Amino acid sequence: MAEINKIELRGAYKCIPYVVLAPGIALMLILNYYPIAQALFRSFFLWRGGEKATFVGLENFRELMADPAFKISMIHLLKLLSIRLVFIIFIPLFVAELIFELSYHKHLRRFFRVLYILPVVIPTIVILLIWQFIYDGSIGLLNNALKSLGFSYLTRDWLGSPETSLYAIAFISFPWVHPYLCALILLTCLAALQNVDREIFDVCKIDGAGGLIRFFKIDLGLILDQMKVMLILAIIMLIQDFIGILILTNGGPGYATMVPGVYLYQNAFYYARMGYACAIGIVIFGLVFTLTIIVRMLQAR
Repeated sequence: MAEINKIELRGAYKCIPYVVLAPGIALMLILNYYPIAQALFRSFFLWRGGEKATFVGLENFRELMADPAFKISMIHLLKLLSIRLVFIIFIPLFVAELIFELSYHKHLRRFFRVLYILPVVIPTIVILLIWQFIYDGSIGLLNNALKSLGFSYLTRDWLGSPETSLYAIAFISFPWVHPYLCALILLTCLAALQNVDREIFDVCKIDGAGGLIRFFKIDLGLILDQMKVMLILAIIMLIQDFIGILILTNGGPGYATMVPGVYLYQNAFYYARMGYACAIGIVIFGLVFTLTIIVRMLQAR
């Protein structure tokens, strides 16, 4: 009888982790997976939010594929990705290498590490409003700097001009384009370099492999696994990030800075086309998933 009780007690103890995890899993299903399932379901309906939904099949997707505004937004997204990925990946990696070289100056290394992480604590809206002032066409810091240097012919309304607005958005916070993501990549690269055996770097120094040679031949290979994860994370976050454009230009002037995230928001909350907005969201999800698979395939090679 005692043995049976012990077996039952052990079985009860084994259930405890599942009981503890159950509330978190339930919340994740409700708050994360249920909205995704609802978006997929509603994308097949003509739905205006509070009104009764009408099933239209693939009509939302057909309209989306023929929508010139959506096509323009996808082109703009790819342009922003190509510009920002260079800054977000290579600048933190370069800074991590510089900080790592201060390995024998611990206080100085700690100072620079904190210095580059500080932008994370600044609210995003503050950074955006500062750059809105910098780009202002009349009293902006950039135009005043150009006038002071004798380049008055280059001044313009940087966010209000269709020719420059998209590139002005791309260079916001340059070179620290995305404070949170850049800080995360910096810390990841720095941690990866610090975990490498110091003997490897000592051997490189003896063999005369320093600077760029060591970076490309040794360092990059040793931290490549961490860089794979960071690249995928950067692509996902940049595709989903549209808050800056929404606040500064709302996709304008015209469609000059329109991206899929802003177009989704406008269709959902300006025009009450919830079903169409869900279809846009599903396409964005498909884009993120496809790019992630492509990046992983290229990295495997």
